[in-house]
Amino acid sequence: MRKYIYVVAVLFILTSLSYGRNSLNKVYVKDVRIADVSQAGDSVAVYLIVTNPGKEDAKLVGVTSAIAGKAVLNTTETGADGKKTMEVVDSITVPAGGRVSLEPGGPHIMLEDIKAPLGEMDGIEIFLKFENARNAIITVSLRDLANEKNPFGN
Repeated sequence: MRKYIYVVAVLFILTSLSYGRNSLNKVYVKDVRIADVSQAGDSVAVYLIVTNPGKEDAKLVGVTSAIAGKAVLNTTETGADGKKTMEVVDSITVPAGGRVSLEPGGPHIMLEDIKAPLGEMDGIEIFLKFENARNAIITVSLRDLANEKNPFGN
């Protein structure tokens, strides 16, 4: 538990340092979702929408969470045979004046090596590291989302 508190404190410090640089774009994160927690083993997908109202592209270049041993950015590719495969990527670009949906069947965040049962938690925090934009800490609610509107239409 002490280790989790330490990691969260470091994430808050890193975020506050990034806010000291006024030249960075602001990005906005909304519609944060997590894949079905009841089916999560040692990994779970996270979905969200990032909007960049700035005049320069922003790149999501890193993700961390105290609850996961590893967090990666994935994209889903369809091969010539029609099969979909996930591939780890270094970054996801959020175009200037645009948005990117991290969604099922597309780019998304994968939390791996989950350290505690997700079903016993109300939510988890995730640190998003951006290049050319301010970093962000988001909270992913783990409440039952089955009856809520899905922003991705799935």
